Amino acid sequence: MRVGIYSSIRPDCTGGPLPAIRLAVAPEHGTVTVRRVMLKAINVKQCLAVEVPAFVAFYRASQDFKKDFKSDDRFELEVSFAAGRKQLQRFHVNISNGPNDGQRI
Repeated sequence: MRVGIYSSIRPDCTGGPLPAIRLAVAPEHGTVTVRRVMLKAINVKQCLAVEVPAFVAFYRASQDFKKDFKSDDRFELEVSFAAGRKQLQRFHVNISNGPNDGQRI
């Protein structure tokens, strides 16, 4: 599950410095990964179309944890921006598996 997209777009529609992302509190029942990607977006700020570097954060529940019908997990990401500003983001993930999860109907 994608939980966040982190990028920086300058007024001239070019990519700015990417923030640093740190896992401040790890999830108990899954993993968080961050990947560098190229973000394609339209109508962002004054930019009609833009393609800039970005980080995307993903959460994946462990297989054992997903066996329960309904569960939750929590974690925190610390995002540090180029200007020195830091932001702590708290995530609460609800995991719900339906009766046919993983089965063909």
